[in-house]
Amino acid sequence: MRRVEVVEVVEPAGRGWPDRAARVGSVRHSSSRWGTIWNRRPRDAKSLKVRRPGSRAKGGGARRRRPAGEPAAGRRNRCPSDLPSVACVNRGRPSPTRRVHVRLFLAVLALAATSLATHPAALAGQAPPQRPASASPDDALASSEALRTHAERSGWTELTPHEEVVRFYRELARQSPDVRLWEIGRSREGRPILGVSLSRPAVAEPWEAQASGKPIIFIGAQVHGNEPAGKEGLMLFARELALGESRDLLDGGVFVFVPQINPDAAEAGNGGTRENPAGYNVNRDYARLVNPESRAVVEEILTPWRPHVTVDAHELTGAHAYDFYALHPSHLSTPTAVREMAAGPATDAVRRAIEDAGYSYFTYHLLPSDPTRIPEEGIIGAGYGVRILRSYGGVRGAVSLLYESRRDLDPSVRIEERARWQHLAMEGLSRWAVENASEVMAAVAEGRAENARLGSRWDAADTIVVRAELEIGDTVDYRSPEMRRRADGSGFEPTGQILDLRVPVRDRIVGVVTRPRPVGYLIEPHRGDLAEALLLHGLQVERIDEAFETEVESFRIDSVNVASSTDEGYFERAVWTTLELRSASLPRGAYLVRATQPMAGLAFALLEPEDIDSFASTGQFAAEKSVGGLLPVHRLRSLPDVVSELQPGPGRAPRR
Repeated sequence: MRRVEVVEVVEPAGRGWPDRAARVGSVRHSSSRWGTIWNRRPRDAKSLKVRRPGSRAKGGGARRRRPAGEPAAGRRNRCPSDLPSVACVNRGRPSPTRRVHVRLFLAVLALAATSLATHPAALAGQAPPQRPASASPDDALASSEALRTHAERSGWTELTPHEEVVRFYRELARQSPDVRLWEIGRSREGRPILGVSLSRPAVAEPWEAQASGKPIIFIGAQVHGNEPAGKEGLMLFARELALGESRDLLDGGVFVFVPQINPDAAEAGNGGTRENPAGYNVNRDYARLVNPESRAVVEEILTPWRPHVTVDAHELTGAHAYDFYALHPSHLSTPTAVREMAAGPATDAVRRAIEDAGYSYFTYHLLPSDPTRIPEEGIIGAGYGVRILRSYGGVRGAVSLLYESRRDLDPSVRIEERARWQHLAMEGLSRWAVENASEVMAAVAEGRAENARLGSRWDAADTIVVRAELEIGDTVDYRSPEMRRRADGSGFEPTGQILDLRVPVRDRIVGVVTRPRPVGYLIEPHRGDLAEALLLHGLQVERIDEAFETEVESFRIDSVNVASSTDEGYFERAVWTTLELRSASLPRGAYLVRATQPMAGLAFALLEPEDIDSFASTGQFAAEKSVGGLLPVHRLRSLPDVVSELQPGPGRAPRR
């Protein structure tokens, strides 16, 4: 095997291709599926030879031809029969039969074009009748009962069930040429999880969205089944985008929606449940990815589409007085430019949209366990871990926001008003992102380039936070319902009074464990499962093709504390280690994870044991957690001079 020297390459943003991680050293590249690893030859690296997926390398021998009718390994049907063929996107490779169908389709088009000349109006010397291009949005929407949601048809007395959500988006795709619909996966109980894209012109593939030069805006709803307003509001927003007054946004942005992330929980009980049928809170699973719902969002949406803006639509209950809340990413591995934009102008756009419509807004927060203590104890900032989509999206380099609308204990009460709040916030943020597209895309590009720049060399003064906690920040004006204990001691109830308070906010995130930023990590060969997990998250992993010796920083285990019971389906662990600088000999097959890739912050969160969502904290080292032992993951101060092969990810197959 020959070695090829490769210079550092970072693809420019806005050209429709993912950023290329810096490649320094001797590297052997293999082909891979598009969507997770994009093998595009950089213009500045003449010596880098990359084969297109499916092509044959020299000397590689004959490829086995798959018999007709045999499904491709690892692929599943992306176009189920219950979705509309006019809008559904087939993700597989076209068969000869499909090519025949394409030719027949073109022939039908030609016949239709010919028949236009014989239209009766044409024979009379008149133009054939045309559908008005500028029909009133209200007229278009009012003319179609099928585009009213189930909640609307019930007079907002019932929530829209899952089958009606699917029906609504099928009809929207049928009526609008700008809508594409597909299935990104199945829930634990087998319900389809839909993906929806809206743009003008329509896009069906991630590379088309990235090549458009527009900001890509992702909105996910109802990850908690008993929080339905996001789902209801998203249907209203999707309808306005496709056929209503927000259609102009499709010229400047690409929208990708998952209307119901957790359909099983939405259908459970009376009004839905927070957890899925297996007892998992899916919005605590973005680091683990043990549930099909969260895995589908990451593998089929976040990794291939790489949105610039992400929204996670939720609702909250409890002693809250404001109508709507939002919050930006709080994990400290979020790129600086992205975090500042999310906390500043993006949040301001949501606040303005809510307040301009006459509703109240406040930053999302948590309350003390005893709400009668709010005047003394104040309020608490939300968690920072990448287990939640708000922070997970931020660490991936997106301007990410959490939405929370205030609801009653009964999820169906005031659902029309709550859906309107969600719709207002979605439209307000989207309009800001489209009108400020160049600034949004520049901030995201700068954030992703930040890791490539900082991760290229080891500097003891450049540290990353691997464990953080909340401290009291500011004191703010705050409105709160006055609460009292129930007479039977079963909980708390409002007195009916609203208190105007001045309270402290525990929202300042500070690092309690910091370490110098590594240039990469080594994973021992027997832990290929960790490499597969990183690939699933969209991180780049290389397999080293030789035995070698190099200097590493190893994690020596000091203590392991495991919770005695599960919390929303998961066991919590706290693993504490000490770094040990030593020389290590690793056999052929070890894995290399570079810190120069755009999502290096996610690698830090998963591989540094002290992070609350690391592989160590989520139990991936159960067989190696003995105190005094070494973990099979090592930090690097410099990259070894070895031959490595870029590993293919589990991403989507390209359309051909």
